[in-house]
Amino acid sequence: MRFARLKQEHKDLIGEFSSGNKDLDDFIRNDALKQQELHISTTFLLFEEPDVLVGYLTLLSDSIRIKENPTLSELFNTKGIQYHTLPALRIGRLASRKDFQKKGYGRAMIKFALSRLFEISENAGCRFLTADSKLEAVEFYRKVGFETVATKEGETVKVYLDAYLGKN
Repeated sequence: MRFARLKQEHKDLIGEFSSGNKDLDDFIRNDALKQQELHISTTFLLFEEPDVLVGYLTLLSDSIRIKENPTLSELFNTKGIQYHTLPALRIGRLASRKDFQKKGYGRAMIKFALSRLFEISENAGCRFLTADSKLEAVEFYRKVGFETVATKEGETVKVYLDAYLGKN
């Protein structure tokens, strides 16, 4: 298993990608490269050897608003952290190819995202991993350690994972 940053030469591979979710498939085919060129987000492809595309993950910067979550507000107040927002890395998109779903690739992509978060936090503050989960994916995010913040009008659920919880 290996990750590669999305490049123009992957165009044919992503054209054939199918997760079973039209929005996720349209994003990788039509928007991911453009957003990457504009420095809005970065997309990483997950390959199984030799070169089978099994999924993708898009990351971008974010922040988590502490005052909107009483549990987080209380947790950080007890630690003397009194900010209104804290830095985060956002999972903009996460998708596995339909025939590779429920085989651990989603977990692998979350671990990869966390490794990127830890790299970032060495040079700039970054503590949380966030996502706006589609309703059908909320249980997946909970299983890998995410907490729920709020629901957005029946479409998505805001989830977060504190990468340093218990470490300080």
